[in-house]
Amino acid sequence: MNNQTQFTLVLGGGGMKGVAHVGVLQALTERGLVPSQIVGSSVGALVGAAWSAGKSIAELREIAVDLVRKDIFAVAHADMAFKRMRSPALFRREPLDTLLHRLVGDVTFQDLRNRLIVNTVDLNSGMQVFWGLDGLDEVPVKDAVFASCALPGYLLPARSVGGSTWTAPRWTTCRWARRESSAQM
Repeated sequence: MNNQTQFTLVLGGGGMKGVAHVGVLQALTERGLVPSQIVGSSVGALVGAAWSAGKSIAELREIAVDLVRKDIFAVAHADMAFKRMRSPALFRREPLDTLLHRLVGDVTFQDLRNRLIVNTVDLNSGMQVFWGLDGLDEVPVKDAVFASCALPGYLLPARSVGGSTWTAPRWTTCRWARRESSAQM
């Protein structure tokens, strides 16, 4: 591949194993191949957001190596003890919120160094929502990434524009990326 060729990098989910996306970014950038945009879902959105916000590969690698489960998942003991079956989620949102703030801060999609598209689903309509596209780029990146990482019952979905509830998609972002790439040609 020519170093001048524009391409979209699609990073999917995979839980803690998804930090392997850092290695993909490292391998590409070492060869002079820099994606013109990243489309991410769940942990792929998290890694793509951190890199697009300006974190270096070395910083991302260090964070990934040091990352432990409690940095993302903390059981919501109080909710489960007091609310029992009415507990909104198994895990608390604060650890992931803290990690996202550390990785991307309060930037919007318009502030990013590289274009990022984050795939989520509107739980009210069941429709996919691609944050970062025109008209959906003035929201904080960390909120869209959190929504993409959320899983109802496990990690409470995020509230966003218009009071709708957004969460991680159940299907891949590849279909959209192929359509977008062919439209650029």
